[in-house]
Amino acid sequence: MDRCCRRGPLAAAILLCAGIAAADEPPGVTLGATVIFNTKCANCHEGECSGRLSFYDLPKESADNHIRRYAGKVKGPVVRQLQYLLEQMKTTCRFYPMPVATPPGQRWEARALDQLALPDGLWHFVPLGPLGCGSWRVEVTVATNAIMRAEIIAADFDFIDDEYLYLRAGTTGVLAFDVERPQAHYLRIEARVPVELSSVAVIPAE
Repeated sequence: MDRCCRRGPLAAAILLCAGIAAADEPPGVTLGATVIFNTKCANCHEGECSGRLSFYDLPKESADNHIRRYAGKVKGPVVRQLQYLLEQMKTTCRFYPMPVATPPGQRWEARALDQLALPDGLWHFVPLGPLGCGSWRVEVTVATNAIMRAEIIAADFDFIDDEYLYLRAGTTGVLAFDVERPQAHYLRIEARVPVELSSVAVIPAE
């Protein structure tokens, strides 16, 4: 998806914020829906925290079409989940908690990472768990050649690190950063070509 929404005009994003009818009841939010939202939707809406839910101007069909324009050909239940996640983002000003447990040692292996990727292999969204104040490293090992953008984002949408990684299969890229406020953090990857991740590890820097 074009990333102009966060760095340029917000015309496309405004359509969604201005026009979706709020769901009557919160839908059950799946892991797949949160990965879609945090890759295809959130990067247009991060920081749009207002507490104002003006989701009534567009007809339901128009709002659904807008969601599918960016999220892909998702089914109706997923559309409702994405709508709910946007409402939560605007009211809590934080990422919605992902329905998945951080693995022991804060190290994700390939099989677990597969569920945190979109089917096209271009996007991953990995919860790194709560990080305390201090210096940290995130080590990303790839199974295939990779050209990708890697972002470290705090739960409250504070962008901690943003780097391009050029990696050969079997090698590891490192993101080093400092945490000033303890909270959950996330790794978002946008690849130029489909990429398979072997592991993602979070390590306190010495």
